[in-house]
Amino acid sequence: MSTLKITDDLKEQIQIGREMISLYDENKRNFVMHQYDNEPIWGGYDSKEDMMYKGIYDYFVYGLTLEQQIYYHLQYAKHEEKKEYLTIQNEFLYKARLNTKKDFYLLEDKWEAYKMLKPYYKREMIKITGENDFNIFKDFISRHPKFIVKPLGLSNTKGVKVVDSDEYEDKKVLFRSFINIGEDYKYDYIVYGGIVEGTVLEELVEQDSAFGIMNPGSINAVRIPTVRVNGKVIPYGCWFKIGVTNELVVGECRDAVMAGIDPDTGTLYTDAITEKGVQHEKHPVSGITFKGFQVPKWGELRSMIDEVASQLKPTINHVGWDVVLTPDKGWAIIEGNYWGQIFKQLVEQKGLAREFGDLIGWHMDEGKFWWQYKISQIEKSAGLR
Repeated sequence: MSTLKITDDLKEQIQIGREMISLYDENKRNFVMHQYDNEPIWGGYDSKEDMMYKGIYDYFVYGLTLEQQIYYHLQYAKHEEKKEYLTIQNEFLYKARLNTKKDFYLLEDKWEAYKMLKPYYKREMIKITGENDFNIFKDFISRHPKFIVKPLGLSNTKGVKVVDSDEYEDKKVLFRSFINIGEDYKYDYIVYGGIVEGTVLEELVEQDSAFGIMNPGSINAVRIPTVRVNGKVIPYGCWFKIGVTNELVVGECRDAVMAGIDPDTGTLYTDAITEKGVQHEKHPVSGITFKGFQVPKWGELRSMIDEVASQLKPTINHVGWDVVLTPDKGWAIIEGNYWGQIFKQLVEQKGLAREFGDLIGWHMDEGKFWWQYKISQIEKSAGLR
């Protein structure tokens, strides 16, 4: 692997990928192959197998996933362009300068995050892990018959849904359906890790009408990532994610549209784009133009997020905050993403590894691959251990 060849020749890339797949265990190999099931064959490729081998090559050289190939439009990009991107794997390296892996659970475990940041959630949440929690469940639905269900440790809105308990006559059967709900997503846990057992139920959030004007049928959200450098909290790569259907749950992987937000003014400065790379000048439902739209009460949001991020442990210096504006409680945190991708690259359609490295004062060595680094050593060199 230390002699992995950099080449822009597609046939060479496919051959290298074919050789590298032998390094995958069976679960990982099956998972990768599954990603291409619904993807049409790209021009210039003879088969989906060749696409997969090319994808494996790009994964080892750049840390790119299939999803990133598509939404960054890198299927045919040359080396000089691809190396400029923060990818899934090299982003872990940069963020190891900011966050320690041992604190991952504090935000990715939804219950731990709620306990740590409860005053900023501004809604009720309970945790379901077994039969002994039934009375807690009954008490919760007496106040919130309609609620949000989330597996404890999954991301990308997997398993997240709205449930109306009034539609279920047998509340015990409904309750039991929430125990170990993550079992339905074993593949995702195998590949991404996470906390398998447990589910959280959340009180529904009501969004402010001005905040949700583009699509009132969904609970839209602002992603405001923060980087804490030398004690100063800096918002980096803010964007607005907005639903296009009446489904309440909004997520990038649910075809939400995303547009960049100027961190100083709170106005949108780009057109919107989906994870599939489809661009929109106006919202497809409301017809509202994205560029120039003002996110309401932006100053209040900046103040709240600066306050929250400043209070975190010194080993947590980068978080992707999802927030919503409510009509009577102000801004509320939906969740904090420990490994949230820097989608500033998506809305601006360009690689930002150099820019982000300048911000945090660290860059990958030229000519060195992501798998040649050790996270623990990066954390130690950053003074986080």
